[in-house]
Amino acid sequence: MKQRRFFACMMALLLVCSLPVSAFADTWYLEDGDIAVNATESGQTVSQGTQVNVPDSAPVITQSNSSTPTTNTITITATENATANVTIQDVNIVISDTPSVDYSGKAAVTIDVADNASANVTLNSVDIDTTRTFGKGDASSDGYGAAAIQITGNGDVTMELDGENTVQSGATRAGVEKNTIAATSTDPGNGNGNLTITDENGTAGSLESTGGISGSGIGSGREGDGSNITITGSAEVTAKGSLFGSGIGGGNGGSGSNITITGSAEVTAQGGYAASGIGGGHGGSGSNITVSEDAQVKAQGGEASSISGAGAAIGNGGTRSVDVAWTPIDGNEVSPITDALNEGWIATYAPGTENMNTATPDSLTYKGASNVAGAQPIAKQEPTCTEDGHRAGFTVNGTQVGGQTLSATGHSFTNYISNNDGSKTAKCDHCDATHTIPAPVSEPVPEEVPQTAPLYRVIGQDGKALAFEKQQKGGVLTITVEADFATLTGSFSGMKTLKAQGVDTIVFVTNGATSTFAIADLLAQGSSTDTYALTHVGSTVTLTLGNGIDISSILK
Repeated sequence: MKQRRFFACMMALLLVCSLPVSAFADTWYLEDGDIAVNATESGQTVSQGTQVNVPDSAPVITQSNSSTPTTNTITITATENATANVTIQDVNIVISDTPSVDYSGKAAVTIDVADNASANVTLNSVDIDTTRTFGKGDASSDGYGAAAIQITGNGDVTMELDGENTVQSGATRAGVEKNTIAATSTDPGNGNGNLTITDENGTAGSLESTGGISGSGIGSGREGDGSNITITGSAEVTAKGSLFGSGIGGGNGGSGSNITITGSAEVTAQGGYAASGIGGGHGGSGSNITVSEDAQVKAQGGEASSISGAGAAIGNGGTRSVDVAWTPIDGNEVSPITDALNEGWIATYAPGTENMNTATPDSLTYKGASNVAGAQPIAKQEPTCTEDGHRAGFTVNGTQVGGQTLSATGHSFTNYISNNDGSKTAKCDHCDATHTIPAPVSEPVPEEVPQTAPLYRVIGQDGKALAFEKQQKGGVLTITVEADFATLTGSFSGMKTLKAQGVDTIVFVTNGATSTFAIADLLAQGSSTDTYALTHVGSTVTLTLGNGIDISSILK
């Protein structure tokens, strides 16, 4: 028994010392200067100003007041065999017309991932605007567009959405830029890795991304190819190309390929002049575009310009003949791959259609049918705390396509305030409903604690975040994860916040074990600056402090 306890303690200590757990996370304020995150095989560091290479495995980058824009930038770098983990939250970056400052080609957020490396970034209420068209020098030069989010290198990037996020880029650049070809003098970045845009823990986060002149909404800048892009989960994405740039795919002169929209994602893609909604920019092609499962896609090609034809909704950008007449040629439509389409659908709209939410689509494709005309739209209805909603859909000859029920969300009560009469009351986070529970008369009114970082995290053996389910009944918070090896970790200050919100007991459930502790018992073991790690390895359970001290005795 002693040997088993010693082994468990050593495992927990090694975990705390070697894995990038949130116990070492910190909050960094962008208004204090540019921030650089560097992940290597040996760990992850953050640099800002005089703070250089500060170890931080899960930094939260934010602003004290996101209503005040900043021109400071974020750079995230992952070297071979490393994973960068960064949260960007409540950030407002604006690079405006400032002729005296040269931001030529400088992205607001740069993510550079090497071969065999990856980066996980959660965007939470992020607003980036780099629409400044020109910097120093000749206003006709191509070099002065700035990307909102630029991805370079050959590694894989996952962008997790939480809350509403908007990005808009300057001339020649995509909103979210991930290129496979860099043909302009400003080198907008090239990389062959995968870009995955998803949501966090099934919560439908949204992203609206707009490219600058000649840039796509999501994909590439001018003359760049946008490919290897996946949008999944419940992510809600609107991608708009600017002049000659696709909604999702290639910029002006570039192509778009290997674009997948799956899960229950909801995507609206609009091309700029002569560019496709999904696929090629002006003069570019679109190929290997897949829509599957329950994804819903609205796509619209850009209108014809004075010298080129209209872009396809899904497929090729418009172009022109090479003869003396320069006859405009519309881009060819390309049929997406729909073999795995379930309850999802694809609606395409004519260039110039003003409102795709209310207009009748040119064609509707769904399971068992393609290019159906005459479908009538059913607008999406968001659920409330008490009433169901439904997804967007259509009626086709009396048959409903899509429109699946979205269950009522239920009330969320988190911030309980003492009534000084033996009870405390919280207002729902989403509506005006209230909930009152017993509380000691002498209980002080809890101060509102700024929650700039997760109160706790669940990670696996590799240090990466694991998906989990949580359920709160009364004062008991149960956290369940489908894994044999998992660690629940966080800070004592996070536990204090949970306790102020009415949680008294934590239950952690994995495939092989269930453990329980009272928050009060944990807090009695240290101070607000301490951290903890509750680790399940099969049926073996240990609870340690950040310094490795075993406190498993408080487990029930």
